[in-house]
Amino acid sequence: METPDYLKPPRAPRLFTSKQTNSSPQFTLCVEVFSSGASDRSTILGTHQEAKSGQDALDSTEPPAMGQTVAAYFEHSDWKEAPGLYNQDYQPAMNVGEQRNWQLTMYTDKPNIDMTVSWGKSLRQVPADIMLSFRKVGETQWQDMRQVSKVEFTSGTRITELEFEIQAERIEKANPIPAAGNTRLLPCYPNPFSAEICIPYELAQDSEVEIKIYNIAGELVRTLNVGMKSAGSYVTNSTAAYWNGCNDEVEKVASGIYFCVFKAGNVTAVRKIGVCR
Repeated sequence: METPDYLKPPRAPRLFTSKQTNSSPQFTLCVEVFSSGASDRSTILGTHQEAKSGQDALDSTEPPAMGQTVAAYFEHSDWKEAPGLYNQDYQPAMNVGEQRNWQLTMYTDKPNIDMTVSWGKSLRQVPADIMLSFRKVGETQWQDMRQVSKVEFTSGTRITELEFEIQAERIEKANPIPAAGNTRLLPCYPNPFSAEICIPYELAQDSEVEIKIYNIAGELVRTLNVGMKSAGSYVTNSTAAYWNGCNDEVEKVASGIYFCVFKAGNVTAVRKIGVCR
């Protein structure tokens, strides 16, 4: 039985024709969702120097949903001139340290089917200085999209909508083994944060690494004894240090501004981070 029209996701009005640009995107990622007998392989996100905040001619609307299907789309009720669902969402290009965020919905009206969400194929074309993370809406732990390239789940008995958050951040380009003098603390992410924050860094040589968190009054809140580390780049979710927002007594700290002090060998660096409960 086909899904009634009133249960299908609404389509956004098309206000602009396709735009021809004079430059290439900073990065493009294609997200595919598929199951046995149905797929949507045309959902695109990325950043572009000609993109604007909000809806513009680089964004395109999601085709109307058909019965017994799967789909992936960006829901934009916040775009007042053209609210609705989009299958292409380009945001403004990023400078080093900047982030962009998307909320992606996976939809199906096929009951009790196994579904796969994948981005591994197009990820190979994403520049190394673009860090991509994802998490299911409601979860606190971000996962590195270069380490986890697909998610599998089973739909419910009726309509299923599963929401993901995707975050991109541009970082300084790092050599696999940094040259001498390149020991440094990179921008922490996500910043501000509510549950935990990754603390990426690079080491020019084998070093003992220590990270301390101070509050705005200069009081020591937490000491992270990272230990002895080999020279290299520690920038992904699986290799970077992280702070879970607790003090040394394992109590959650209050919202506010904190300072991350990184020490490795004779190098000391500081980054400001925010906690938002």
